[in-house]
This record gives sequence, structure tokens and C-alpha cells, in this order.
Amino acid sequence: MIFLQIFINGIILGGIYLLISIGLSFTYALLRFPNFSHAELITIGAYTSLILCMLNLDFKLTLAASFATSAITALLIHILAFNPMIKLGMGMVELMIVSIGIGIIIRHVIQEIWGAKIYFLKIVRQIYELNGIRIADSEILILIIAFSSALFLHLLLTKTKIGIALRASIENTNLALSLGVNIDRLTLITWIIGGGLAGIGGSLFAFQTRITPYLGWEVLISAFASTILGGIGSIYGVIFASLLLGLCESFGLKLIVSLGLSSGYRSAIPFLVILVSLLIKPKGLTGGRV
Repeated sequence: MIFLQIFINGIILGGIYLLISIGLSFTYALLRFPNFSHAELITIGAYTSLILCMLNLDFKLTLAASFATSAITALLIHILAFNPMIKLGMGMVELMIVSIGIGIIIRHVIQEIWGAKIYFLKIVRQIYELNGIRIADSEILILIIAFSSALFLHLLLTKTKIGIALRASIENTNLALSLGVNIDRLTLITWIIGGGLAGIGGSLFAFQTRITPYLGWEVLISAFASTILGGIGSIYGVIFASLLLGLCESFGLKLIVSLGLSSGYRSAIPFLVILVSLLIKPKGLTGGRV
């Protein structure tokens, strides 16, 4: 029963990583740079939920608001910062440094407004128990949202012209351009979807833990681990890798605690996943296929 409880906890954590990693993966695949400001999209989603929960709004409505707030922020970041730099021919290093700077600015603005105080989403949770296995209604919601998002993206990529064009652009941007694909429009759609899902993921992660200005940064390394392990731009790889990483962290934490070590060592697990995946599967689990 303990094994099954740890397994369920890992799948729930993996569901959150899935929501957070999708935008990071697609942004890297299309624009070819690691977007560190993605961390702040996660944090903004969490604080949006905090504000609306203080107004006693339904938690499901706060998730919708978190999606909208983070999606709009992501869109503005791209339009005002990244897109002009890309038009000027800036490379990966310059874009990465700018993303770090944008993240620092947003993080300090949040800290100026809310301070460094730790906040909690004060929502009553219904706990269900069966044969010693415990799961909360919020955790069921996490699984529903995560797997619904995965299904939506699968249908988007396989059944729509936008999704097919997106896959083609990730596989070969120059060829897609020669065929008349509007890369700029696809990029905007990617920022909206990826930023919005990051906001929802931030809200759900905050509900499981707590809210601080560094919330997004704390989970960003795990998102990068999922992206690298799954394969850059691969939705199916990210789905599997996120769940696998959640299980690794869940079982890894149990092992760390059983060895009498500090639970703080848990943060090393994503780094180990990145290291092992780069050594064994440099192109990710899917071999670079979208």
C-alpha cells in the first residue's frame, strides 16, 4: 500500500510537471533557446489564484484566470522582447540572457508587491481513502486537467492544420517557411498555450505546497528535466518524461528520507535525470521526433 501511495503521489506530481513543461518544450523547439522567464509564468499563475481565492471565488474559476493571466504575460514578453530580438538576428545566448533578465524583473516586481512572505491557498480539501490509499479531490482535479490537456494537444497536433503546421515547423523550420507556413502566428499560439498551461501548473503546484516569489524557479529545473528527457518539442515525449520524473522524485524522496538524509536533497533528482538522459539518450526518449 505504501508503494501504491508513493506511485499515485508521483503521477500527480508528474501531471503538474506535464502542464509546466509543454510550453517550455515548444518554445525551445520553435525559437531555439531555453526560456528561463517561463518560471515567472508559473509564479504569476500561482499569485493569480491566491488573489482570487482571497475573494472567495471557486478554485476552478481561479485556474481559468491563471491560464489567462500567464498566457497574456507570455504573449507580451514575446511581442515586446523576444520577437524584436529575433528580428534583429540575435542568437540563442542573447535570447537566453534576456529571458533570465526578464525573469528577475518580474520576480522582483512580485516581491515588491507581495513581499517574501509565504502564502497558502486556503481551500478546503475533500480527502478520499480506500484501503489506506489517500487522495484529495484537488489531486484528482490535477490528474483530470493534466490528461485532458495531453489529449487536447494530441488532437491539436494530429487533427488540425495548425497542429500539423506546428509539427512541421518543429521538425524543419526552413522547409515549413518555404511551404508557406506562418511561423510568427504559430509562435504566438505556442506562447499562449504554453504560458497558459504554465499558469495552471503553477496554481496546482502552489495548492500542493505554498506560494513564494521563487515558486516558479523552484520547479523550473524539473520542467527542464522533463523537456530534455522527453525530447525537445515532442509532446508525447514530454508526457511520458513528466510522469517518469514525478515518479523518480516521489520514490527518490522516500529513499532519501529512509536513509536519514534531509528532504532538501530532493532538488538534486532533476539534475540527475538531466545528466543520465544526456549521457544515454541525448535526443530524448523519442529521439527528436515530435
